[in-house]
Amino acid sequence: MTASLIALVAIIVLTTGTAAWLYLTQPSSAQIRQRIGADPTDEIQPLFVSDPGTGLLSRIGQHLQQLLPSVLMTKRRAERLTQAGFTVPTAPALYLAAQIASVIVVPVVLGFLANLWIPWTVPIALALGIIVGLLLPPAFVARRHARWKSNIQRAIPDALDLLLVCVEAGTSLDMAFLRVGRELRRVHPDLANELLIVNRKQNAGMPRDEALRGLADRTELPEVRTLMSNIIQSEQWGTSITRVLRVESEALRRQRQTVAERRAAVVSTKMLLPLALLILPALFAVVGGPAIIQIQQVFNAGVFTR
Repeated sequence: MTASLIALVAIIVLTTGTAAWLYLTQPSSAQIRQRIGADPTDEIQPLFVSDPGTGLLSRIGQHLQQLLPSVLMTKRRAERLTQAGFTVPTAPALYLAAQIASVIVVPVVLGFLANLWIPWTVPIALALGIIVGLLLPPAFVARRHARWKSNIQRAIPDALDLLLVCVEAGTSLDMAFLRVGRELRRVHPDLANELLIVNRKQNAGMPRDEALRGLADRTELPEVRTLMSNIIQSEQWGTSITRVLRVESEALRRQRQTVAERRAAVVSTKMLLPLALLILPALFAVVGGPAIIQIQQVFNAGVFTR
């Protein structure tokens, strides 16, 4: 009874902590209304971002930045956290604190539960908890980063079509990036934010080729790298940027069609396993079940008559 009560209390504490974290990281209703009613000419604001000086997590992060050594909060880690959706300035400090807490909390919880149920497995549980605590925060950030890259990859064809329309209408490339970033911020906020970052860097005095290469380096996608390289070469050699965008748009469209055809071709192969394990047994039970019951009744009746 005591072990069950302790396990129930642990589950309640974990559930309450998770609910509190989700509540603190979600945007408030005022922020949602502000984004919905914002002026289309305003620049995009990153999602799930509050004022760095307000909010419980921000205040905790500011204290952690003073306590933790600055050597651990590298620029690469800050960029990866930003790409994963954690755009507050105190995200690296909070991430390091989460790593330290996971390394401490997870082994303690697993060791405590193992001591209640199977005492001799406490060392194994502690070792397993340390491994899980070390790998859990990086795995979570890597998953968020992979989803960020996937969102950008899906948004590239739409952005490229809009860029082509803007350039063909006589808009300069810089204004086309700005316009497309503002138009896509409701549908594809990740790519829109990257396009507006390119525009802000150019306004700050950075050369266009460096800003475009920075976009390719941040996204780490072959499609974006190829597109940025072609745009830079088009400017250097004086070729038509409209032709480059049209060719890239057609290439991405063919690539997307090829990927869709490839996925459609392997659907039948992927369906074999669920068909064999789930559908066929149920089908055999429905079709052959009554016949088996009737045969069994016939044999039972014959045996009974003898």
